[in-house]
Parts: sequence; structure tokens; C-alpha cells
Amino acid sequence: MVAGIFEDKSKWKKGVVIYGYDGTDLVPLKINADGELVVNLEAATVNIGDVDVASIAAGANLIGKVGIDQSTANANEVVVKTSALPTGAATAANQGDSYRDIGSPVRITHNSTSQSVAVPANAKAFVCMAEGGATRCEIDGAASATSAVYVAEEASLFYPISGGSQTLYAYGTAGYGNFRFLG
Repeated sequence: MVAGIFEDKSKWKKGVVIYGYDGTDLVPLKINADGELVVNLEAATVNIGDVDVASIAAGANLIGKVGIDQSTANANEVVVKTSALPTGAATAANQGDSYRDIGSPVRITHNSTSQSVAVPANAKAFVCMAEGGATRCEIDGAASATSAVYVAEEASLFYPISGGSQTLYAYGTAGYGNFRFLG
């Protein structure tokens, strides 16, 4: 580096131009009359000139604006916007509507036929727990190997129902279907 030959800074003179490499080319390094290195930054082919960052006072002066507002009365506050809850979401008003176990548990042995299970009149849902094989279910209609309500082997399913005089039908080829009713 050519600039490296000037190790003794006492020999440097104000206003003198020295050279250094920018990686490939020899470029002038300019020192102003106050002994400060003059730097002109360029973005592509647009010269942005001298930038005096030190003279920007603290406070409301902004260089660009980022998402943190520090210049207004509610500076640094987190604002949570309101939105509607999804249908059926738990709220303080509907906690009395939570589910509880009603009736007696039912366990059926799968035998490749549709088997009926009486639904308690005040039931709002049932839970099916398949054991040793998958279980398929229908409400008020015979269950079969193609019934839409499917519970995989060793899995559980919560399924809301309207209650009343309904009958649950279950089908499986092996294992058991275990049912709990919730109201």
C-alpha cells in the first residue's frame, strides 16, 4: 500500500493528497485543511456527498422512520387491535357451557357389524377412543367401513352433536370402541 510509506504522521501536511488502494485501483485519499480525512461515499453512480451525522441532534430528528414511534405521546406503547373471537371460543360469558362427562362410559367389541349406542338426551358431544383397531361412526344411521367419522387405531376423537333422541352407530373390524358422552 502506497499510503503505508508515510508512517511518520508528523510529516503529513494539511491539504496533501496521498494514495491508497481500494482493492484494485490506486485512489486518492484527501486530507482537508483541518487534517481530517475527506470521504465521499458513492451509491452506484450517484454521489451522496458529505454526510455530517454528528450534527444531527438527539430527540425528534429522524433519519428514516422505523416502526417504533418515539416522538408521540404514546411512544413505545404496544397497541393490540380488537377483533372478533372465532365462533365457539371460550369467554367468561359462556364458561357455564363447558363440557362435563355425563352418563356411563360405553365399550363395544368390534365385530364387522354396525352396533348402536344410545345417546343421552342432554349430550352435546361424544368422545370416541379406538383401541386395537379403527372405529367409524354415524349418528342416526348404520355405520360401515365407509362412514365419514373415522377414529384411527389408538386415537381419540371429540365430536359435537345436538343431543336429543339420537343413536350413535359404531363399526370396526377389530378391537374396541370406547365412548364417553359430554353435556
